[in-house]
Amino acid sequence: MFDFHLERIATDDELADALRQVFNVTFVRLVEEITSHGDFADVQVLVVRWVTGGDFPLQVSVHPQSETFDQEEALAQRLCGVLACRCLISDDSPTPFSWRLVDSTATRAVAVAPDRLDLDELVLRC
Repeated sequence: MFDFHLERIATDDELADALRQVFNVTFVRLVEEITSHGDFADVQVLVVRWVTGGDFPLQVSVHPQSETFDQEEALAQRLCGVLACRCLISDDSPTPFSWRLVDSTATRAVAVAPDRLDLDELVLRC
């Protein structure tokens, strides 16, 4: 599973097309939540997406049905290139305030505002 927090709200069509390109697959399904009664037999990439506030309002949780994909950072860079935006990905540290800011060519460490994180919003700390 990969979690991307996008800087802009892409339409469902834009997001699905971008993920098809990034993962080089044909069948992408976007849902608001995963349910046990969903028919996902032909889905190669399942995507749960929701909108929040903050600098990175579109949260995207990508569930590829195959484990043959690149590392999260490389996928994030390709996704940012296709969608022409930046995104945040986890830096896997124990602190919830440090993240990695990704664009189509680079990644750098950043911090988010703790007071906004309490509101489920990712806002870059200046």
